[in-house]
Amino acid sequence: MSFSSIEHEKKCSKVLYESKVCIPAISSSIKSFTLRKNNDPYHPIDIAQQMLQGVKEFCCENITAIKIPKQIDDWFDEFVENAYDAFAKNKLGESDKLILKTSVKKKNQQYIISIKDNAGGFINKKAGELFTIDGVKPEGKQKDIYIGGEGIGLRNASKFLKKENIDLFFKNRKKVKGAAVKLVFNIS
Repeated sequence: MSFSSIEHEKKCSKVLYESKVCIPAISSSIKSFTLRKNNDPYHPIDIAQQMLQGVKEFCCENITAIKIPKQIDDWFDEFVENAYDAFAKNKLGESDKLILKTSVKKKNQQYIISIKDNAGGFINKKAGELFTIDGVKPEGKQKDIYIGGEGIGLRNASKFLKKENIDLFFKNRKKVKGAAVKLVFNIS
């Protein structure tokens, strides 16, 4: 899949499903935001699974043309954990909540699952410009206060999704300082 085939997604696509989750920042401590206790209702893995469950239920009931691989749970977790880290690093103290949005869109012979955040976006990337995993630079975050940061998780997600015929793209959002992750399912 080329960039040009999804660059004009907004103009040519139809939103089929949307959901939004707001994660409150109850303190200005990075560690308390990123490394939440397992019983915290805003634990990143719980939030990721709730978001993905909504997408899966919608797709199962309404879109028979796409098959969502079982292992996608791990990669959704990765995307959400990265949003938590980015929010803690870039926006904690500026904003009172991390906002995560998921959507399913149809464009021609593609279904696009998007995860968007208000967490500050990718380093050294222009807003609105699509890029692949090769354009993502590891941030080298402190392991004792952040969930990730080596870039290994996103690289593994990209490899796995490619094997499943799902393209993975990233971009910094234009209107909101944050990132978007796009999983593009190509339907023949």
